[in-house]
Formats: sequence, structure tokens, C-alpha cells
Amino acid sequence: MSIARRILIAVLGGLLPLAVALVAAAAEVRSTIRHEVLDGLSRVADVEQAGITQTLRVASERIDPLIDGELVPLATDPTHTGPQIRAALDNLLVKDASLRAASYFLPDGTTVEWTSEDARKPLAVEDADLRDALAGPMLGRAYLAGEDDARVQLLLPVLEARSSSAVGVLVVECDLAPVVRPLIDSSRFGDAKSAEAHLVQRVVGGGAQIISPLKFMPDAEFATVIPSTATDTPAIQAFAGHRGVVEGLRDYRNVEVVAAFRAIEDTPWALVVKIDRSEAFSRYERLTRTLTFAGVAVLLFLVGSLALTARSITSGLVRVTELAEAISRGDLSRRIGRHSGDEFGRLASAFDGMADTLAADIDRRKQIEIELHHRARHDDLTGLPGRVVAYEVLTEALKDPAQKMVGLLFCDLDSFKTVNDELGHSAGDALLQQVAHRLRLAVGPTETVARFGGDEFVVVCQHLDGPEGVADIAERMRRALAIPFGLVGRSVVVTASIGSTVVDTDQHASAEALLRDADAAMYRAKELGRNRHVALDDETRLRASVALSAVINLRGALADGSLEMHYQPVFDLRRNAVYGVEALLRRAGQAGVPADPSALVALAEASGLALELDQWVFSTACGQLRRLVQDGLSGLCMSINVSATSLGDPSMVPFLLDTVAANGLSPQRLCLELTEVAVHRDDETAGQLHRLREAGFKIAIDDFGMGYSNLHRLRQLPVDVLKVDRSFLTHLTVDPAARQICASVMQLGAALGLSVVAEGVEDTAQVRVLTELGCRLAQGYLFSPALDAEALVAFMTPQARRGGRRRTDADPVIGLDAPAGLGPEVDVAAVA
Repeated sequence: MSIARRILIAVLGGLLPLAVALVAAAAEVRSTIRHEVLDGLSRVADVEQAGITQTLRVASERIDPLIDGELVPLATDPTHTGPQIRAALDNLLVKDASLRAASYFLPDGTTVEWTSEDARKPLAVEDADLRDALAGPMLGRAYLAGEDDARVQLLLPVLEARSSSAVGVLVVECDLAPVVRPLIDSSRFGDAKSAEAHLVQRVVGGGAQIISPLKFMPDAEFATVIPSTATDTPAIQAFAGHRGVVEGLRDYRNVEVVAAFRAIEDTPWALVVKIDRSEAFSRYERLTRTLTFAGVAVLLFLVGSLALTARSITSGLVRVTELAEAISRGDLSRRIGRHSGDEFGRLASAFDGMADTLAADIDRRKQIEIELHHRARHDDLTGLPGRVVAYEVLTEALKDPAQKMVGLLFCDLDSFKTVNDELGHSAGDALLQQVAHRLRLAVGPTETVARFGGDEFVVVCQHLDGPEGVADIAERMRRALAIPFGLVGRSVVVTASIGSTVVDTDQHASAEALLRDADAAMYRAKELGRNRHVALDDETRLRASVALSAVINLRGALADGSLEMHYQPVFDLRRNAVYGVEALLRRAGQAGVPADPSALVALAEASGLALELDQWVFSTACGQLRRLVQDGLSGLCMSINVSATSLGDPSMVPFLLDTVAANGLSPQRLCLELTEVAVHRDDETAGQLHRLREAGFKIAIDDFGMGYSNLHRLRQLPVDVLKVDRSFLTHLTVDPAARQICASVMQLGAALGLSVVAEGVEDTAQVRVLTELGCRLAQGYLFSPALDAEALVAFMTPQARRGGRRRTDADPVIGLDAPAGLGPEVDVAAVA
């Protein structure tokens, strides 16, 4: 079925609901209009009621001071005279020009005194009104005093001050016109011609008397009486106690009206506000006719324009469908172009906009990809090509058959870390930008300068005739960097170490090989004193290869367990007993790994393996100490060397604590040995040492006296043990200066409350001098070399500790007269 037919069926099927909706809308409109009419009449009635009540209240408030100030004292004074009351009444008329007459009545209805502006007789008051006034605060009564002279009497009780009982009634008379004047203000009714408001007064027998002018009946006030039997009139409804807005009533003209009525408080009056029903609902009738006409017109319009609408819709759908199909094929060049103001026009505009947006997004994405590709290949800080570009350029140059020779320069700034530390990282960034600018100016147009990372730059040299071309470029780079840099208001001199390599393209060298060789030459330049250019030679290549192999072999040794730990006993010279052991790292026949422990540690620190190596050492030593304790050596302590590089890592301290806990050891039996330089290195290292000291570890300074012995710094650090380097013991027995140095260290330790351990003791003469100087702890080949785990267990057995004689210098150990272990009087750190 076509779309046009579907639209026709839908429209015809929607006519019935439309008719129902129109009927419901008409009913809703009638209800709304009725509510507006009734609510409007009620609001006008409230306003008119409030105005009349306020007028009466104001009049009463003007008279109250006379009653309280003059009439009450006179009325309650037996000696009062008529002239006095008369004078008070005259005074009231003088003060209030709106009053016409005043009379004072006793409770029995007797007139005491009276006065009036026209000297008429005293006011006549109904007995019933007088009784009501005596019982209430105020009573109002309207009457016709003469032709066209409508007046209102206000009856106010005169109350005795102490008992609050009425001693009389003051009756004042004023014109009725000020009270009813607001009723003839038709502005409150808008443009309604039949709207009207008037006052009625209750009369004897229950009827109502109109006391205000009427809009449609002149001179009807006080002459028109509505009998009590006319219950369908607003006036009788008001006196019957009803309040609100009522439909279906008839007014004095016998016209059906909608009316609101209100009783006026303290008066026999009622207010009537009304409007002819025909006028009140005329809007509804007009609207009903309008809706009927509109419904017919809409129906005719729908039926008459259905064909045109269906055709327009079908045409729009066809155009939109064609564009959607084009977009799905990836063709973003097609547009609908013609946009009407209806929904299909907006839909067509939306599809055109979608095509425009997709095309713009594709263009923007391509631009972003270009920018990202550039940023990925270039350094954001300096704008130089990055590592990837340098690698690509170098690779392409090596493959280019037009190239005979390709060179590579690797440049590293010598003092960049100092600039960062002293002037801040922003100054370091500014320095890198200036260096990049100078390097671009220093090299030729055929060379590519790239930032390789950090403060490292590489220069790819092409179209070379010989190695001298690379050397010339390196020299230009050095001269360009030799000029002082201006940073944060200071003149800074920064040098560079440059390594270079040159290869013939027919050698089929790789980019990785050139980068490795140039980097090795750069490190050789740093080893030779920095601020120089070193071209790669066979010796430098060999050194780099050996260093790389050593690092690889060290990684392999850590992985396959070819490293091992040896343990050298520490002796208590006074007790002639083993105090503890020091754990020492050894290489177990691993080719390519330094045999010297110091060189091995230096290699680990240079290759970034220091943390891994120290953790392996610590874990292995703790395991051995646990086994010794399980074998009965419960008093043994152990010291372990830790590098400053590892201690600066935030994971090291938690690792130490966890490892000790996992082996069931107490930190009190473990001592961490650091070199003097490491202990004095920085505040961060000191902070880690304090944490370890608080956990129970002891801290020892190894090789004391070999670094810079800052005694003030030493006092501030949590140090427990000083270990005297073996170099001071070599000439101890023959050199008085060496003896004095050792004596000074012993005295320093005693003054600071530190234990002192002498390292490298090799003969009994050294033992005698150390004993004379007061040294208590010592270790060395005289007592025992470093032993592997099995030999250590055998050494520490009771059989090995028995013997009772001191061995000769050739013996590996000396005899022990006392059990091995930690004496209670010895204050030396335990090592974990």
C-alpha cells in the first residue's frame, strides 16, 4: 500500500477521535468559562463587602474616642447633667463633619440628649435595633430620612469601664451615599453590560428592601421590597444564610442571573453582585460556534489537501531516501538542496547537515591524524624530530644507493641534571629548547637533528666524503654549545659529550648498530673527561661490547642462581668468641660477570639492576640466618651490605620488613651496612635509615674514613657501628700515623656510643695493637675467610668451637674458648 493511501486512511480514521476531542474541548471550555465567571463574581463580592465593612469600621473608630473619653465618664457619673452630654454630642458633630445627628439613649430606650445639624427632633430608633446594639459592638441601620435623603444610623454601645456592661447607646447618623458609593463603580465588572451590585436590608417579616441605587430601576432604593416568598432572588438567598455564587436565580427584573451575595457584618444588610446569565456565558456560545465552524473547515481542508500533502510527503521521502542511500555508499557529495519549512524540509535539512558534518568530521579526523602523526614523530618541547624519525631517516640513508657513507653523532649534555636541580625544570626545558636551536644552526642542511630523549640528541649525517665530515660537524656543535646560555637571569655554561660513528653503505649496517656504536663512543667521551668528541674505534667498540655482555650475564646470573653468598665471621676479641657474620656476595664461576664484589655492585648500579641484586642478596642471607638459628645458633647476628641506589627506592624498606617477617627473624639481630658516601648522600636516604632504625635494624658505616667524614652529619644519622677499612690496618704495626688514625676512630666510636669493627685483620700483631687501642670486634683471614653456607655451618658447630688453643697465622680459624653468640654486654647491630 502506498504512503498516500496510508495517509488517507489515517486521516479518515482520525476524524472520529477529532470530533470526540472537539466535544470534550467544548465541555472543558464551558467549565473553564463558568469557573472564571463564578470566580470573578466571588472576587468582586469580596472586594465590595470589604469596602462597605471598612467604611463602617472607620466611622466607628472615629466615634470610639468620644465614647471612651467623654460619654462613659458622664454616663457613669450620677451628677452629670443633660447640658454636659449635649455639649459632648455637639463636640462630636463639630469634630466629624460627615455626621448629621447624634442621640444618647438609656438601655430602656429613653432619649437622654440629642443634637443634629438641622435641629430636628431626636433620632427614632427601633426597640429591636436598640436591644441588638446593647448586646453587640455596633449596629448599622439605613432608612430614608426625606426625599433623596438616604441615611445610615450607627448604634454603638456605651460600656462602663469596670464591668464592661452597657450603660447606654450612642446613635449617630450619616449619609448613606459614602457607604454605597463603591457599588456604582462598574469598572470592577470589566465590559459586562448587565453586571450590577446593590445593598438590601432585612425588613420585618423576612423580606428584603433595596437600599442602594439600581442600574436598571431608578429611584428603587427604600421603595422596592422583595417579599420573603421570592426565594429565587439573590436578596432572599443572602438573608437565608447562603454564601457563594449561585446560578439560576432571577433578579428584580425577573431576568435569569448568576449572582454572588455576602452578608455585611453587624448590620441587617446583604450585598448582591450579579450578571445576566446570557451575557456571562456568551463567550462559550461564541466559542462553540467557532469550534464547530473550525472543525468543519479543518475537515474540508484535510480532505481537499490530502492528495497534495501525500504527493509532497512522498516526494520528500524519495529525496531523503536517495540521500541516505548515497551516504551509506560513502558518497558525501550529494545534497537534497531544497528545504521547505515543514517537517520533511527539516528532515531534508538534517540529512544535508549530517552529510556536511560527516564530511567535516572526516576532514577534521584527517587533520587530527596528521597532527598526531607529526606529534608522534616530533618532540613537543623542542620541535625537533623524535626518536622514530631519527631511526627512519637513518634506515633510509643506509639503504639509499646514492649514499656512499653515513655518519651518526650522539650528543649528551654534561651538566643538565645540575641545571634542573639548581634552576628548576622550567629552566631545564628552556635550556633544551636553546640547545635544539643552536644544533639546527650548527649542522648543515643535509643533516637531520633529532631529540633522542632527555638531554640526548642525535645527528644523522648524509652525503659524506669521509669521516672528517662528521668530526667537522661535531666540532661545530661543540663551539655552538660553548657559548653561555641565558637562563632565569643567569649565564649558564653547558658542555656536551659527543660520540660518532661512520659506516660505508655497502657494509649493510643496521640503524640499531649505528645507534649502539655512537652511544658507546659518547660514553667513552664522558669517561675521558667529558666536553669532547670521540669517534668510535675498535677499542671503544670492544669496551662497549664487554660492558653489554657483562650486564646480560649479570641478568642471567640473577635468573639462573649462579650467584652465591659467603659469610665471614666477626669475632669478639675480649671474649675470644664469634660475635656474628657478614654476608658477602660472590660469583659462582659465571663468565662475563666481574669476580670483584665491588665491581659487580658497580655494574648492577650502572645497569639498573642494583635493586634486584640487593633484594636477592638480602633474601638469600635471611634464609641462611634462619637455618643457622634453627640449628641452635639463636644468638647469632648477621650484617648485609645494601647500596644507596636500592635504599632510595620506595619499595626497598617494605621489602626488607616483609622478608624479615617471612623468615621469622627479629630485625634486632640484623645490621645493614652502607658505605660512608651512601650514608651521607641525601636527606631521603637519611629518612629511610631512620625508618629502618625505628623498625629495629642496626645501621653500620662500611669503609669508614674512605669518604668524606662529616662528623656533624654522622651525629644526626641513626648509626650504630663504624667499620674501619682494611687499608688503615695494613701499616698499623709499623706506621705510627696509621696507629693514631685507628686510635682516633676508636675514641670517636666510644664518644658517640658506637661499636667499632676492624676489617681485614691478617696477623696476630694487628690483633695485639687493636686490643691495646680498645677495639673489641674484628674480622679477617686471621680468624676465617668468607665461607659458603655449608662451610659456615661446619665452622659454627661445637666441635669446631672446642680446642682451647690459639692457632697460628697459617690456620684458617683461631680456637674459641667461649661459645659463639651475641654477648649481653656487646652493643652491635644485628643484620638481616
